[in-house]
Amino acid sequence: MPVLSPQLQQRLGSPLKIGSVEVNSRVLQSPLSGVTDLVFRRLVRRYATESMMYTEMVHASQLKYLR
Repeated sequence: MPVLSPQLQQRLGSPLKIGSVEVNSRVLQSPLSGVTDLVFRRLVRRYATESMMYTEMVHASQLKYLR
């Protein structure tokens, strides 16, 4: 995995403003079709406060089968 330069790390960690909405980081997570396992959901929860993330829609009744 390539190492990010300090300048790029600082830029990615700076706030991003989209219209009137400001998020804490410039890292965005896009939906990944079929990736809704427990590990992925935990990663999303871990980084959600620092980044803007969105995932594919999963019906709540199906979550019990993904554990």
